[in-house]
Amino acid sequence: MGSSIFHENDYNYNVSFKQAKKNGQIVSIGDSQILRSIRKITGRTYDKEKIELMFNRRNEFKKMPPSRKCASAIYELDRQIQNIMFIPEYLSLVIDKNSHYKKIIKNGLVLNGKKYRRFSCSASQARVNTIILISDDVYEELHRRINNDRKIIPINKSKENAYFGLASSATRVVSEPRVCVIDDCEITRPVYVNWVTMVDKPLEDDKIEQKWVDFNFNLFDGMGIIHPEYAKVWAEELGLDYVPSEFCIRHSFIKGMVCQFDFIDFCKLKNNGNYMIKTLYGDYVDVRDYDMIITKSQFKMWNCYDSFEDYIDKCHKNELEWGISQFAPKHIKDILTLNYQSIQTLKLSKEDIVDLCKQTVDLFNNITGDNIYYTILCMLGENINEETISLFMKNSDNYWLKSLILDNDIIQDKYIYQKVYDNISTKIKNTYLGEIFVDGNYQCMVSDPYAFMEHACGMEVKGLLGNKQHYSNYWNEKGIDTVDAMRSPLTYRSEHNILHFIKNEDTEYWFKNLKGGIVYNIYGDDVIRHAD
Repeated sequence: MGSSIFHENDYNYNVSFKQAKKNGQIVSIGDSQILRSIRKITGRTYDKEKIELMFNRRNEFKKMPPSRKCASAIYELDRQIQNIMFIPEYLSLVIDKNSHYKKIIKNGLVLNGKKYRRFSCSASQARVNTIILISDDVYEELHRRINNDRKIIPINKSKENAYFGLASSATRVVSEPRVCVIDDCEITRPVYVNWVTMVDKPLEDDKIEQKWVDFNFNLFDGMGIIHPEYAKVWAEELGLDYVPSEFCIRHSFIKGMVCQFDFIDFCKLKNNGNYMIKTLYGDYVDVRDYDMIITKSQFKMWNCYDSFEDYIDKCHKNELEWGISQFAPKHIKDILTLNYQSIQTLKLSKEDIVDLCKQTVDLFNNITGDNIYYTILCMLGENINEETISLFMKNSDNYWLKSLILDNDIIQDKYIYQKVYDNISTKIKNTYLGEIFVDGNYQCMVSDPYAFMEHACGMEVKGLLGNKQHYSNYWNEKGIDTVDAMRSPLTYRSEHNILHFIKNEDTEYWFKNLKGGIVYNIYGDDVIRHAD
């Protein structure tokens, strides 16, 4: 919903659910801690299996021949689904003008007779000018729970806002791990850079000089490790038939990534059988009693609690749950679509351009031939396999393409032929904007977890990877030892980061659970090249 509609109605707007849905003002969002807490406060229950059964029953009625009985059943099921899933206390608002925001901050707004106040705005929401408002009837109790009884200490307001907004992240609930928090590993080292000094004269270029500059690095910023046995527990709870190499975690004031690493085995083999490590709060614990180790950089409000046990007790009191926002996929994709940013920052010869475009040109040449399977694959998109085709046939409402898959001969139909033609034409036009196909994919960035455990154990931090060395199970299995790594948005040529992959007995033993993800060494300037 946009703020303009409230401004036009003097910040007192009335609309029925039916009309709001018709207006596109009712949206579906992923479940989050805020929504779960609202349901607890208001006494609502949410049964995922029951909801899925109701959706399935409704869809079965929709497939039946139209009748009054079917229409009545669909209406009743829609009403029941709405009563369970609709959260009227929660309002996501897009701010159309700064002046609207100032008025809402000062006075709030009224929707259908209910007063709403600004509650939170996460970093990702701020990027799209969106804020969350909560109705007065649950606001105070929700704020108390999400704030998790922390000590109030002086903190940068923008950071406090971002940390509080983490509770609106879409997550899937998992069981609570036994967590140990350790201090960050921060160092300062020189990096050779193109140093830009801005020149405040319209007709003069900025001054660029190459020199060594000292940079501060947090070697494991936002990263922790999870024991492989507990990763299996989470995988089962998420309903997966594999164990992800990495998980993006969310909890009260906690965020970041954890990757699989056997830290108990490390202490046994590399730390002389010493399993004791120092926590962020100064005490020593036995890692055999824990499922996960995270860093200070992941626990945003660590200094607002007397200990991690104090924090967990308050999480239990306020019924706050652990959640997963993302996890590494089972199958890493083989094909990547580039964009103009990736290409315009390269220095390419005519021969380079031909090589770069070859895969895309070959695809379109095959599509225009007699092989219908190339045409179908192009319509379905890149990285197609048996599983994705099965999901498409089961869930998609693209019936003309599903029909073409089932009966290739209908390509002769005028309507189908035109749909195929329009689709291919669009894809070809997009290549003019740099959307060309190359061998590649997106993977998680992982800082050497071996070095992580050296730091946790108080050892000299060396890691398994030297400077200019990286590790990727995916690329190693393909026999590729050099790739260009890019992080969007990419604006400068130095952000093309050339990675060199190694493989040896040590990497295969300690990184054996990292089937996905790219492991970075602790020595390079990679994070600077990837725009921090």
